[in-house]
Amino acid sequence: MLALLKSKKIIIIVLLILAISIIIFSFIKNETALTVLYHWWMVSIFKDYSDNHMFPLAYYGDIALPYVIKGTESKNQRLKEYSFEILSKMTGFETTEATRKHLLSFMLNILKNDINSADRMFAAISIEAIKREKAIEDLHPYLYDKSDMLKDGIALILAKYHQVEVIPQLIEILQVGLWLDKDALDKIGDRAKYVYLTLIDKPGNKLQGCTYSHTIERAHNLLFVLLGTSVSYNPNESLTKKEQAISKLEEWWQENNDYLYWSDKENHFVVNEEAKKAGIPTEEYRKTHPWPKENGK
Repeated sequence: MLALLKSKKIIIIVLLILAISIIIFSFIKNETALTVLYHWWMVSIFKDYSDNHMFPLAYYGDIALPYVIKGTESKNQRLKEYSFEILSKMTGFETTEATRKHLLSFMLNILKNDINSADRMFAAISIEAIKREKAIEDLHPYLYDKSDMLKDGIALILAKYHQVEVIPQLIEILQVGLWLDKDALDKIGDRAKYVYLTLIDKPGNKLQGCTYSHTIERAHNLLFVLLGTSVSYNPNESLTKKEQAISKLEEWWQENNDYLYWSDKENHFVVNEEAKKAGIPTEEYRKTHPWPKENGK
């Protein structure tokens, strides 16, 4: 009985010391430290992955950063994903330059060295959120990565910056939709680890239960933005017609990719017919045949 009372006293003393330490720490750092500790405690101990905790942990980036980075190393996949999401949201708040540099360095390291494609995808999104257009030089090499999932994500990110090299990857994403319709999961590379298919018996409706369907929709929309009416693919048509449209799009790309240029007038990529007729890639052709000043691009 005495031993039990002693152990209870020890526990109470430890808790009091901990509470006092937190209060002192919060006064030293400022009152937000207590907020951060509380929200991270709720997330990591009680697994409460709600926006109520995400917002403060992202908003108070400077103090929360060490805890959240630790969360990305968790064996709990949900906590890991949640932590990456918080890190990506941090870029939208006014964090210090030191925190942004720390965050950027951490994300670049994950993109370069991590073996988990989902983690690398989160890192790429965060890098673009921090650096915007300047992220092109960091992300562009990963268009040729061995991970199909990462290549898809990088293509979707870089498409907004009119990078012509993303077009083949966007076309491949449409092709993945066909493979999924045919249950050809052996063809979709490491995407299979992250694609969830529900058992839907109705023909042609399998993509309704597929988490990859949003990626396919975005790829189609971005291709239309980049190429205009050159894209004849319609996601609502039959499987045969979609196969034909993708085949034509691939042929069009092979025939014209060397002669494409971004037209500010048309607001999408256009075939440089002069360069194509001469059989010289547009960039090389325009070195000796400058754009007419009165017409521009």
